[in-house]
Amino acid sequence: ICQGLGQPKPRQQPQQQQQQQQQQWRPMGAPTPPSSSRDNAAVSPTQESTPAPVEKTEKEEKAEKVAPKFSLEDAKGKLLAMSMELEGSTTLVEALARPGCTAAEKDLLLEEIHSSLSVLFHNRYGSYVVMQLLECGEPAHLSTVVEEMVPQLVNLATETFSSFVVQKAIDVADESLRIKLAEQLQD
Repeated sequence: ICQGLGQPKPRQQPQQQQQQQQQQWRPMGAPTPPSSSRDNAAVSPTQESTPAPVEKTEKEEKAEKVAPKFSLEDAKGKLLAMSMELEGSTTLVEALARPGCTAAEKDLLLEEIHSSLSVLFHNRYGSYVVMQLLECGEPAHLSTVVEEMVPQLVNLATETFSSFVVQKAIDVADESLRIKLAEQLQD
């Protein structure tokens, strides 16, 4: 019975009751949704509401534009310097992980950074480039990096950034390289 009118409350359909409950409940402090004549109309199960289009952020729009892929050959002569910077190392890691990165590009990178591998092992950003080269490089690249690691392995294993490089080398190395690393750590 409706209050004060003395008349029974009209019986509602279950779907209408559910809609009213959803409209009535909202988290504390949440704004009241705008009401429209559509809110009060019964929606048949066959009708579907179309969500409003979501505006894309500037970052998403930039990502949709296809930019030419960075090639390691484009940065020839600058790869070592790039390896030691945040933005440069990120670019190199992404280029190495790209399926189209050729063995020649990886050779070029290793050739440029080989003389400074011991510096890159300890460098905050360079260590990421070396780890990606270990993961995505050819077996010859892995062997070259591990050979450079072995004489200083104990020191590398105890320092922050270089310890991650050592762990990656152990994870991706074949059995013979793992044995070589293990023997060096035991001595």
